[in-house]
Amino acid sequence: MAVSLRIAVLLVGLLLPACSRHAPPPAAAKVNGKDISIAYFKQALAQSAFSASARPEPARLMEAMIDRELLAQQAVKIELDRNPLVAQAIDGARTGVLAQAYLEHSLGWAPDEARAEVQSFYNENPAFFAQRRIYRIFELAAIAPQDQVAAITERASRAGSLQELADWLKSRNLAFNVGGVTKSTEHIAPDLLRRLSAMKDGQITVIEVPGGASIVQLVQSESAPLSQEQAAPMIEQLLLARKQAEVAEREIKALRASASIQHVVDLGPRATRQASARVSSEIPLPPAGP
Repeated sequence: MAVSLRIAVLLVGLLLPACSRHAPPPAAAKVNGKDISIAYFKQALAQSAFSASARPEPARLMEAMIDRELLAQQAVKIELDRNPLVAQAIDGARTGVLAQAYLEHSLGWAPDEARAEVQSFYNENPAFFAQRRIYRIFELAAIAPQDQVAAITERASRAGSLQELADWLKSRNLAFNVGGVTKSTEHIAPDLLRRLSAMKDGQITVIEVPGGASIVQLVQSESAPLSQEQAAPMIEQLLLARKQAEVAEREIKALRASASIQHVVDLGPRATRQASARVSSEIPLPPAGP
């Protein structure tokens, strides 16, 4: 019987709490007598705050968790948890949860230390917070040989609009793509951000790129600062991820040195082990509004 592994993962939330030897935490809801703990709900709510999709309201998130619990209970009722694929998925998820729990246990990031580091990060990065802006830009991505970029740059310096430049590119038989986007400071590449921060609304700049040039017009920019209180959860998430990556590298190195590891399946030459976690330097702020 084929069983979707996505459905199998839903069972983890139902089965893992049964392994706890401690008293059950306070419940936020009960589904057929099974608790959805307040702590589990708060964790899901915090994770949803950084989702790329629309953030659900707490009440809606709770209903979604109840729906998932109902599905998981039904899966156990018809013994899908005994399906080999489902059992493997549950075991893999359990391993991931325990590994993450160990890293958090080994982290040792005291609340006072965390607050101090968050404040320091906020103060050291004003462009992302106190001086944060939202930029609306249009772009002509011109496909052109390198020896044409200087001419494009010179023509752009005299152009009053991107339409004027588009007409000029057509007259020289240079292909281009047109696009527009609205982004906040933290979601813009550093090189482009440096250009935009020095521009006034309506100005045009040219950036040489492989295969041609990016002709960018700053249509509008507006201030959108974040206070330290607003930014603190986001900064803490970033710093925590970085610290967890450091702890993971240290702990895994020590554990591998004393562990007995046997590769049963030959997967070919093994590359030098990379860091266990890669942390993006991008600050995980919510997407800018339209």
